[in-house]
Amino acid sequence: MRTSSATTPTSVGNSASGETMGLINSNMQQGPAPEEQMPAGQPPAGEMEDEGPEDTEGIDAAVNEARRVLYKDGGAENVAKAMKSARTPSEGAAMLAYDLTAAAMEKTGVDNEENLAAVAMAVLEEVADIAEAVGMPLKNSDLADAMKQMILRLVEETGADAAELRAAMDQVDPAQFDQMEEEPMQ
Repeated sequence: MRTSSATTPTSVGNSASGETMGLINSNMQQGPAPEEQMPAGQPPAGEMEDEGPEDTEGIDAAVNEARRVLYKDGGAENVAKAMKSARTPSEGAAMLAYDLTAAAMEKTGVDNEENLAAVAMAVLEEVADIAEAVGMPLKNSDLADAMKQMILRLVEETGADAAELRAAMDQVDPAQFDQMEEEPMQ
């Protein structure tokens, strides 16, 4: 993500997203959370599961910053609140993950657009894990729709016309992702 105002999220479109940014900003302003607040099974700060050849220190730093905010005291309740205040679970997950990704990348100085997708996917996965833990599981179709919303929001906030991309994305039924989950791997 470039640091110019053309690609940095500049405005929040609705009150649910505004609440989300308020929670994120208040948690970002506080110092690092002690590692014992991280749930069991989460890599300690500075470590991230191997994401493949794109895995860089910038991605690690941004994802760990997002995790720090998500797993602070009350993090699960904040995720549940954001999910409940949205029109759909996928919208809630998308708003939270997008706002958190943008804030984490800005705070860590990660302005590389190539890292954006990797950070956003990792943050969305964390949001989904928390949502499941608080009894609001997301289906694969919800996650696919959330990622679509995040991509379209980024394109729109950069000032580009997202109509063609939206039309292409609308041709893919998110329910197909749920069917893939049900079919056994061969």
